[in-house]
Amino acid sequence: MPIIYVALGSNMGDREERVLHAVHKMRAFANVKKISTLGETDAEGPNKGQPKFINAVVELDTAYEPDEVLQELLRIEEELGRDISEKGKNAPREIDLDLVVYGNEIVNTEKLQIPHPRMTERQFVLAPLAELNPKWVHPQTGQTIQELLKKFS
Repeated sequence: MPIIYVALGSNMGDREERVLHAVHKMRAFANVKKISTLGETDAEGPNKGQPKFINAVVELDTAYEPDEVLQELLRIEEELGRDISEKGKNAPREIDLDLVVYGNEIVNTEKLQIPHPRMTERQFVLAPLAELNPKWVHPQTGQTIQELLKKFS
């Protein structure tokens, strides 16, 4: 089974509890192997000015295909109170779950892009991923996680 990485973030309520609760819910469809250290980061981009986020990355494996993993992550977001239709995609969020890596697969559909297209711009994704897998290599660019992180130093 491929190794999968999911980025998690929350900037509402008990942020740490929401992130850990999401990881617990992932156990219903996947084998959770590792979770990175939880880190606090300022909101960036369209989220600038919002409360700080708690972020982490989780490593898991599952027999589910990428689109099935995405559906499970969306279900968990909804169960934990995220409502994009009501608040909008960039509103403060109870939980945000992004499928960032699915083995070495490259997926480019209307609903899903893997590796996540903005992961290389996000230190809050790359640093926890490097903690879990310091030898990870981006399947499209061939860059190591260490090379990708250099632009943030």
